[in-house]
Amino acid sequence: MTLRLSLRELRQNPTAAINALEGGEAIVITRRSKPIADLVPHGGRAVTAGATPAHVAALLSRHADDSAWAAELAAERAEEIRDAWGDDA
Repeated sequence: MTLRLSLRELRQNPTAAINALEGGEAIVITRRSKPIADLVPHGGRAVTAGATPAHVAALLSRHADDSAWAAELAAERAEEIRDAWGDDA
């Protein structure tokens, strides 16, 4: 979960932000209700672009499967594939 704090809230109570970070929560800092910065807990390693496999797995575990999409994908995969550039057109 991401906590949203205005710049004013952060200035008035930085301890709450630090406690949230220590608890593993990310913080979006806003100014006039627009996001201006992200604060993330220190991971003990260099920051890399993109999500880690563990992060993706955690995100996926919070969402239900889309069985309709799975059925549609299976139907698409079952169809015969025709080469659009082939001579049989």
